[in-house]
Amino acid sequence: MRHFSQTGKPFGSQARKVLTWILLTESMLILSTRLGTFLHEFIGHGVTAMLLGGDFESFRLTLFAGGEARFSGNFSQAARIAVSLGGIAINLITGLAALRLARSRRLSFSFRLFSLILAGVSILSQLQYLALGAYYQYSDLSCLADCHPVVLFPTLLGGLLALAVFSFLIMSIFFQFQEASFPSPHPVSRAFITFLILGIPVLLYAGFYHWSAIPLGSTAAIMESRLQAEEAARRIKIETGTSEDIEEIRERLEPRPLLPWIIAIYALTTLAALLRPAGPSSSRQTLGSSRTDAAPKDYFPPLPSSLLATLPWLIAAGLVLALIAFRF
Repeated sequence: MRHFSQTGKPFGSQARKVLTWILLTESMLILSTRLGTFLHEFIGHGVTAMLLGGDFESFRLTLFAGGEARFSGNFSQAARIAVSLGGIAINLITGLAALRLARSRRLSFSFRLFSLILAGVSILSQLQYLALGAYYQYSDLSCLADCHPVVLFPTLLGGLLALAVFSFLIMSIFFQFQEASFPSPHPVSRAFITFLILGIPVLLYAGFYHWSAIPLGSTAAIMESRLQAEEAARRIKIETGTSEDIEEIRERLEPRPLLPWIIAIYALTTLAALLRPAGPSSSRQTLGSSRTDAAPKDYFPPLPSSLLATLPWLIAAGLVLALIAFRF
């Protein structure tokens, strides 16, 4: 298999294949994020609350950002924790199931790619949400801060470690998909291709998210933490009569940012997966044996370069957005 720029195929054919990947990945990002948010809010929070004796009052799903489930009830402490963490739990369960499907040879390449993107969206976003919630005692994790604060640090540490493991695993599998269509032995060219077929769709979706004017969970957690620190600073200044400014006290009380550590985890694990040999011929070590068996050559068949391959996914993404826009 030759380098991406040395395949001998016309430039137009390669450009068409890149465009196919971009459109396909963008539509799959829309579908997977909306499906993940629906499962998180509707099933994880709303249905769980209803099953535990509460009332599921309403449900809202936004076009590109998050959603909200409103519920009420006289819950026990265990039930309240189950309802609060139900969204994270359902996303992690479905993400792991999707990750399993991504390696199933019984599905087409595009369905396996969608399963991988769904797994990445579901698992990575929820582990990041888990770590941020435990660190800032925010949103779904605030229930643990109220009744079991001792578990917050193990939750934070476990969330970050799991984030690193699954980020490396998911990106390693993605590079195997990529190598089937754009074989290249050079990490730099592989990184450039990754930017084209994955980075551009992610940046486009980030633009849609910004356009929706709804803050990210990480941003909201930081803002909430800052407000709480400012309120505490005001109380301290009033009670102690210190000459310090409220801003100085707030900066001392406010937790150090966690987001740079999360970004570093993503960057390092993606780099490690990029430098790892990828492709259909990746070897597998047999347990208890030194012999390696090559994976079947059709394990990650290349995606067709025809733009027609994107139509079902684009239509599905458009229908989902139209349904959300007009129904919710």
